[in-house]
Amino acid sequence: MAMRKPRKPKHRTEIQQSQTLKELATDIIVDDFSGLKNANIEYVMKTRLNVDDGLIAPPLEKDQTNPGTASAASAVDQSVHHRHFRIQVNGNWWEKATSEQRQALLHHLLCHCWYVDGKPRLVKHDFCGFVSEVRHHGAWTRELRHFEDAMKQQVLPLEPESAGAAEGGEQAKLGLV
Repeated sequence: MAMRKPRKPKHRTEIQQSQTLKELATDIIVDDFSGLKNANIEYVMKTRLNVDDGLIAPPLEKDQTNPGTASAASAVDQSVHHRHFRIQVNGNWWEKATSEQRQALLHHLLCHCWYVDGKPRLVKHDFCGFVSEVRHHGAWTRELRHFEDAMKQQVLPLEPESAGAAEGGEQAKLGLV
């Protein structure tokens, strides 16, 4: 039986602290999250690079559905590193995102970061649902009614209208709906 040569990886992952994320998030915190103004938040960009040329690899489908994460620091991180939260963004998604999408993502991730009894904690989404569920049944829960009211008040497209836009729009692709 012949042994296969191991495949040469096509990509390598680079994880770096991001001053760009920190600056954008700081503006959002000042405007909308006064409870986080003294939080020590680490901002990290995780990017897949081509091994051959070191350039950013094009985004994959999974990058579209998971553009970023928020996490609360462990007790050790809090006491040793004095870090309260960590925001990690997918650099491959970020590279192709519009300015509005970038701001929306950071706002979304910061919504998860709260202090409960003085301790950093992650907050779950206000609602959970599916587009098809709302199409068929409308805003049938209290959470969906609150979401519906908020959507009626705020009509800002995340990207310009395009003839080829898929049903469900970019928000659904980003996992933001």
